[in-house]
Amino acid sequence: MAPNSPADWNPQTSGTRLFLKSKEKRDATASTKASLLVVAYNFPPFSDASAVTVAKRVVDFDEPIDVISQDLSKIRTTDFQLASLVEPFIECHYQVQGDPTFASWKGIAIFVARSMIFLSEKLREGQYSRIYSRSMFPASHFLAAHIKSQFPDIYWIAEFSDPISHTVEGKSRPGGAFEIDDWAMNLLAELDPVQRERLLSDPDVFSWCESLTINLADELWFTNVNQMNIMIESVFPNGPSNRTRRKSLVKPHPTLVLDENNTDSRNNGEEISKYTIGYFGEFYPNRGLSDLFNSLLLLPFNILSRVEVHVYTNSGAGCEAAVRDLGLEDRVFVHSQLPFLDFHRAASKMNLLVVCDVIPGDMYELNPYLPSKVSDYLGTGTPILAYTWPNSPMSKIDVLLKVSIGNTLGATRIISNLVNGRVHEKS
Repeated sequence: MAPNSPADWNPQTSGTRLFLKSKEKRDATASTKASLLVVAYNFPPFSDASAVTVAKRVVDFDEPIDVISQDLSKIRTTDFQLASLVEPFIECHYQVQGDPTFASWKGIAIFVARSMIFLSEKLREGQYSRIYSRSMFPASHFLAAHIKSQFPDIYWIAEFSDPISHTVEGKSRPGGAFEIDDWAMNLLAELDPVQRERLLSDPDVFSWCESLTINLADELWFTNVNQMNIMIESVFPNGPSNRTRRKSLVKPHPTLVLDENNTDSRNNGEEISKYTIGYFGEFYPNRGLSDLFNSLLLLPFNILSRVEVHVYTNSGAGCEAAVRDLGLEDRVFVHSQLPFLDFHRAASKMNLLVVCDVIPGDMYELNPYLPSKVSDYLGTGTPILAYTWPNSPMSKIDVLLKVSIGNTLGATRIISNLVNGRVHEKS
């Protein structure tokens, strides 16, 4: 039984290196009905790291799809360049209207009910052989779990970008408590008694999302081994079954390579007059970029005078304040975040790109986070300097230049060598 749908329904339709094919080639292979349903609460044209990842997954699938998503216009900006990447693959896009939600059980139930208005007939006709859902936004997995419970023959692929039930600090994510209703009990019926009792004792949106998905999906995708082990062990503290292990796969975010990227103008081991360093993403004063800025202060003037750092971020005010405090206004330039294709073009023209590890809380024995920006950077062909946390997933990628977070002198040495045209050995 699906959750009840409110009456105010107002629909609006709308690890791999991927070389984007021409629209003509994609159109030539298109069919009239998609057999793959993509359930992504956050989907282009709305723009953030999650939307970028699902867009790249769609390109990776390389087949016609139907999409069910949520209208996020109240909380996200739009990027129609990103939307242009997926548009040729979409047969039908159902965008659910209403207020978006992250943790509200009622809001998730509304999303599921409204989605089923669109999907029920196609599901009864057996159009879909596979579902792909991804988080963040738990609602995606709840809709997929509901469909799987009603149509068990559909093959469900579920992707987790990060742990849902715990924060970066490793603490339980607050705000997900709810009262168990009939729909919740119907979802629980699909679980074994041990898992069912565990969830009944803790009605929390985030832990339910992880447990239902890990138990019911036919295939699970994680971005790295640390994340996979931490999430599975949180659902099965006494150890997972062999079936759970077999269906759990490490699938790093795809890397999209655009034909238009031109890398000929970058430094190829020769000293150059201007060395550009790019950072694209959120600015955190106590993470990563502060190390980069401190490294700039230690560079000799004859090297620093040739370096320009360009930061593209939605956190411009905080970044500009940090730059002013350090007196680096003539070396560090802050810009607004770019649409996806413009980002690719700008990043491909840089001499060096910077990415920073997430610093996990003490409650995590291992760092489960792999910055999604790594996969985006790799598609540009530009060298990457990674500020890494010990034994993190990013610290084990051998194509990166790496320096430990806090090792200012080490970063200064790497940047100095690169500006002077000396090849720095990857660590």
